[in-house]
Amino acid sequence: MKQNNFESFYASLDRRIDYYATSVFFLSLAIFFWRLGAGHLQDWDEAIYAEVSKNIIERNDWMTLFWGDSPWFHKPPLFMWSTAVLFKIFGISEFSARAASAIAGIGLVVTTYFLGKKIHSQQTGFLAALILLSSRQIIFSARFGTTDIMLTLFMMLSIYAYIKVQDDHKHWLIAMFSAFALAFMVKGVASVFVPITIGLLIFARQELAKILSSRHFWIGLLIAALLILPWHLIMLAQHGSSFLAEYIGYHIISRATQPLEGHEANHLFYVETLRYEFFPWFYLILPAFLMPFLVKGNSNYKKYSIDLILFSFIVLLGYTLSGTKLPWYIIPIYPPLAVLVASLLVFIIRAKRSKLVQYGTLSITSVLLLLGLYNVKHIYIQPSLPVVRILEISNLKSSNEPVNFYLVDEPTPRFYSKRPTNFIWSSTSLRDESLCGQEIILKTEDLADLELVKSAEIYGSNIYKIINLTCDQ
Repeated sequence: MKQNNFESFYASLDRRIDYYATSVFFLSLAIFFWRLGAGHLQDWDEAIYAEVSKNIIERNDWMTLFWGDSPWFHKPPLFMWSTAVLFKIFGISEFSARAASAIAGIGLVVTTYFLGKKIHSQQTGFLAALILLSSRQIIFSARFGTTDIMLTLFMMLSIYAYIKVQDDHKHWLIAMFSAFALAFMVKGVASVFVPITIGLLIFARQELAKILSSRHFWIGLLIAALLILPWHLIMLAQHGSSFLAEYIGYHIISRATQPLEGHEANHLFYVETLRYEFFPWFYLILPAFLMPFLVKGNSNYKKYSIDLILFSFIVLLGYTLSGTKLPWYIIPIYPPLAVLVASLLVFIIRAKRSKLVQYGTLSITSVLLLLGLYNVKHIYIQPSLPVVRILEISNLKSSNEPVNFYLVDEPTPRFYSKRPTNFIWSSTSLRDESLCGQEIILKTEDLADLELVKSAEIYGSNIYKIINLTCDQ
C-alpha cells in the first residue's frame, strides 16, 4: 500500500515538473553566475550603480539615492534597492553588485521559455531560451550590474500576463499592472513601451469595454499606483524642483530629444547593433516576422506573435527616434525576437514535407547555437582596471586620510577607495595649502600640471601615478 502511495505521489510530481523549464533554469544559472565576481567593476554605469547602492547601506537612507555627497536622481531606486539588499546579505563586492542583474537574467530566460511555450510549444520555448542564452548582449548585460535585464524581465512578465488575459484569465490583469509598475521602478519611462503596445492591441481588438468592466483591471491599476507613486511623491516633497529638473528634465526629456554625452548615431544604429549583438539569429528576424502572417487560420500562434512583433517594432522605432542612442536600450526586444525565431525554426523542423529539410534545419540550428555560445566566450574575461590597482596601494594608508584624484573622471574610485575621496578639477587647486602632504592620484598624461608644485612620486604605473604634494616651509 505504501509502495503504491509513493508511486502515485511520484507520478503526480512527475506530471507537475516542467523539465524544460528546470533545464533552462539551471543552464542560465550556470551561464550567468560562473565567475560573476571576477574582474573589477567596469567604469561608468556598473560602478555608478554599485556606489549608489553602497551609499544606501552606509547612509542607511533607502529613499534618497546618493552619488558621492549629492542626491542622485538618474533612475528610480528598485535596482539599487535590490543590490543594497545583496550587499547586506553577501557583503560589498563585485559579485553582489552584479548578482541582482544575474538573478533577473535567470528570470528573463525562464519567462522567455514560458512565453514561447504559451505562443507555440514547449520545444519553441526551450529553443527560444537557448537562443537568448547564445546572444552576446543578453549574457553580457545579465553579468553586468546595470538595470536593463531587470527592466526587460518585468516588461516580459507584463506582456506574458496580457497574453494570459486574452485567454479570458482576467485575474492576470493584476499581474500585468504589477509587472509594469516594477519595470517603471527599475528604469522609469523606459517601461512605457509595454502600456503603449498593450493599449494599441486592446483598441485594435475592440476589447476596451471588456477590460474596463473587470474588477481586476482596477485592482491592478491601484496596485501599480501604490508601487510607483510613494517614492516619487516623497522625492518631490523632499527635493522639489531639483528632482524634477534631473529626473524628468534631463534624463527623460533631454535624452529623448537630443544626443547626450556624445551618444549620437544614425537611424540604422539599432539595426547594426542587432546584427552584431544578436548574431547569428539576426538573419532570421525577417522570415520570423513574416511567418505568423503565412499561417492559415486564426491560431493563437498568429495572434500572440503579432503582439510580440508590435512590441518589438514600437521599441525599435521609439529608440531610433530618440536623440540619445546606446546599444543596450533595445535589450527588451531580444526575448520577443528569440521566441519568433524559435517558432520559425520549430515550424520548419516539424514540417512533414521533407525529411531532408527537417534534419537540415535541426542541424543548422544546432550549429547556430554553438556559434552563438562561442561568440560570447570573451565575456567571461573581465579586465582589471589600472585605477583600481593603484587604489589598492593607496588603501593601505590610514582610512582617515583623504585620497585626491586630479582630473580623473572615472566613477570606480568612489566604490573602491576605502578612504575619503576628493576630486580636483583645476591645476590652480594643486597650490591649495590644504593639500600639503597629501596624496594625489593622477594620469601620467597630466604630469605637466605638477610643475606648479613640489611633489614626490610614491608609486607609478604606465597610466596612473600616486604623488605626495610638498610645500615650501
